[in-house]
Amino acid sequence: MNALEKQQAAQAFAPFFLGAAGFVTFCGAVWRGKLNSEQIKQQIRQNNSNDDANYAKLLQEGAKMLTEKGDRAHLLAGIATLEPVLSDPQRRFSQQAMDVIGDYIATNHAKAGDRIIMAGIRAMGIGVKAGVRSTLNPGFKKNETDAKDWLAAPGFASQRIEGGRFRGKFYETIRNEPHLRFDNVRFEYCRKIGDHTFTSCNFVSCSFATFDEDHFALNKFDTCDFSGCIITSGAFGDITQATDLKDRGNYFFDDDPPVKEGIVDWSVFLNAKSRRKHSQEEL
Repeated sequence: MNALEKQQAAQAFAPFFLGAAGFVTFCGAVWRGKLNSEQIKQQIRQNNSNDDANYAKLLQEGAKMLTEKGDRAHLLAGIATLEPVLSDPQRRFSQQAMDVIGDYIATNHAKAGDRIIMAGIRAMGIGVKAGVRSTLNPGFKKNETDAKDWLAAPGFASQRIEGGRFRGKFYETIRNEPHLRFDNVRFEYCRKIGDHTFTSCNFVSCSFATFDEDHFALNKFDTCDFSGCIITSGAFGDITQATDLKDRGNYFFDDDPPVKEGIVDWSVFLNAKSRRKHSQEEL
C-alpha cells in the first residue's frame, strides 16, 4: 500500500476512531458523574449524621442546664441552648426539647422568676410556629392571695388553669391553643376569646370569637361584647339560663349580632348598641 492509499484508508476510518474516542470520553464522564453523585450522597449522609449528633448534644446540654441548680443566667442559657433544636426543620429532637421546657415551666411556674418563665414561653412559641407540640398535659393553679397575671405557655398537648387572672395580652399567647380548661379564672379586657372550656369564671370587658352555649349558665359576664360571636349549641344548657346578661351590661352592636343556628332575638338577652353612637361616646 503506497502513501496515498494509506492516507485514504486513514481518512476513511477517522470518523470511527473519533466516535470511539468520544464514546470512551462519554463513559468516563458518566462514571465520574456517578462517582460524584455517590460522593455527594455520602457527604449528605455524613452531614446528617453530624447534625443528628449536634442536635442531640444541644438537647442534652439544654436539659442538663435546666435541671441543675443554677442562677438565672444559667437557666436562661439552658433555654437558649434548646431553641435551635425547636426550630430544626427536620424536627430531630424538637418534641423532646418542647417536653423539657414545658416540664420546667409546669414544675417551676409558681417560684421561678418571670424573666425565666417568659423565656420558656417564647421558646415554646418557636416550637409551635415550627409545628411542634409537647406531649405534656399539665395543670396550673394559683392561690387566692396571688394577684399576678398568668404567664401561660403555648405548645402543650392540653392544660388546665385554675384561679388567677388573665388581662389583655397575657391571654393572647394561648388564644389559639387546643384543649384548654379554665376553672375559677378572671378574664379582663381579653379579646376574641376562643372555644375553650370555662367553669366558674368571670369575664369583664371581654369579647368573644366563639362560645359554647352551655357556658352562659356556668360563668359570669360584665360589660362584655358578643358582637359577631359564633354561639355553638350546648349539650345541656342554652342562653335562656343566663338571665342576668343584660342587667350586667353585656351587649352586641346592632350591625353585627351574635351568630347562632335558628332565629334569635338577641336584644332579649343582651343590650343592643349603635356602633356610631358608641364611637361618638368614646370621643
